[in-house]
Amino acid sequence: MLRGTWWGNSPRTLLSIYKAFVRGSMEYGSFTFPYNNHSIMSSLDKIQFKAIRLCLGLRKTTPTNIMLAEAREPPLCMRFKYLTSKYI
Repeated sequence: MLRGTWWGNSPRTLLSIYKAFVRGSMEYGSFTFPYNNHSIMSSLDKIQFKAIRLCLGLRKTTPTNIMLAEAREPPLCMRFKYLTSKYI
């Protein structure tokens, strides 16, 4: 356990762990599937949103655009497009 209600790491540390392990794994596999596939992107978005909510300690009712702004994270679709353009 890295986070609890009254104890745990800071949100900044948890976000860096998320970026290293979770997002890194999703980005590594992003070249193997088309990022315009809605079913794949929706399942990956759910994973991203749940991880960021846990890192920042936000409720499920927090809008996703606010949550991504607080975490300073782009949506995965934009991130995958950026990585593809850098690769090409």
